[in-house]
Amino acid sequence: MPRKSGPYRPPTSMTLAGIPVRRELVEWLADQLGEEPAGDRLSRALDNDTRILGLEIAEREQILGALEDPPAGLEELLAVLLQEHTSRGNAKGSSSVKKSPTLDSPFPIGGTRCTP
Repeated sequence: MPRKSGPYRPPTSMTLAGIPVRRELVEWLADQLGEEPAGDRLSRALDNDTRILGLEIAEREQILGALEDPPAGLEELLAVLLQEHTSRGNAKGSSSVKKSPTLDSPFPIGGTRCTP
């Protein structure tokens, strides 16, 4: 027997950076971001009743900037975006420095491990 469908209800949350965020908080974020690309994208996603939105790094950075003093309910998103931002910063910093395989190796140039 086919299931009756009731009136359409938009999703109550949207997943951003793997975190479910209540719809009204996504609306708040979109308002805070205004004409920024991330703000436009969030607004379109709300209009389309998007449930999961993949964000570009630049959009994540813009959202992070808007979360300087987040309302209740956005702390987890702030923590995740801040963690990602910090990780990206560390990855960029470490990849730009070339390490010498000889100096970083536990083996001296001759190939035999030295033990104290």
